Amino acid sequence: VAVLGANESLEVSSVVSEIIPKREFYDYQAKYIIDDTVIELPAKISDALYQRIKETAKKIFIAIDGKGFSRIDFFYDEKRDKLCLNEINTLPGFTAISQYPQLMCASGYTYTELIEKILELQV
Repeated sequence: VAVLGANESLEVSSVVSEIIPKREFYDYQAKYIIDDTVIELPAKISDALYQRIKETAKKIFIAIDGKGFSRIDFFYDEKRDKLCLNEINTLPGFTAISQYPQLMCASGYTYTELIEKILELQV
C-alpha cells in the first residue's frame, strides 16, 4: 500500500497490490532479472481484507509520525487470517518498475500530480 500525506492529515492510502512470485521467494532475481513475477493491481482479495490492509497502513504511518510518502508492505497468512507488517519503505523507488508510483497511478494520480503533491508536502 502506498501512503501520501502528513500524519493526521494523511490524504491517501492507495489501492492494495499483491506480489505473486513464481519462485519460492521474491528475491533480487525474481524482482529485477527473471521478470516472471505477477503483480495484481489491485489485489484480488476480499473487500474486508482490502479495507483492513488500507486502515492498518494508515495507522502505522500515523504511529511513526509519517510525513510525505511511504510504501507499507505486509505479509498475509491466509490460513490464520493474520496480517503482518513486513516493512515501511520510507523512500520508495520511482523507476518504471517501482510499486509506489504504480499504486498511486492506480489510485487516480498521474505521475506529474504525484510529484507535485510530494513537493507540496515539503518533505
